[in-house]
Amino acid sequence: MENATERLSILVPPTEKKRIVRQAKEANLSVGAYLRQAARNYRPDADNPAVEALLRTLEAATAHTERTADDALTDIQASLKRVDRLLQTVPAKPATPEGPP
Repeated sequence: MENATERLSILVPPTEKKRIVRQAKEANLSVGAYLRQAARNYRPDADNPAVEALLRTLEAATAHTERTADDALTDIQASLKRVDRLLQTVPAKPATPEGPP
């Protein structure tokens, strides 16, 4: 890793400085190491439209799946009613003797 030889000076409100210092301490990092790591891991808002598009696709797929499942349940209920009606038309089977007397 390259030696750090350049300095950045930034101004932050006191509350933000306290938060950064606390978070760095919780991560067992110096404030500088914490901020460098945060800067390396930062992803600009340019990624958000792609994430939003994925969410819209997921929502549409979920809605379609729910409609399909509802339609399937409706078909199953109708089929069960038809089977029930058919079973009511089948005459009862006569009892058979249990073998020789």
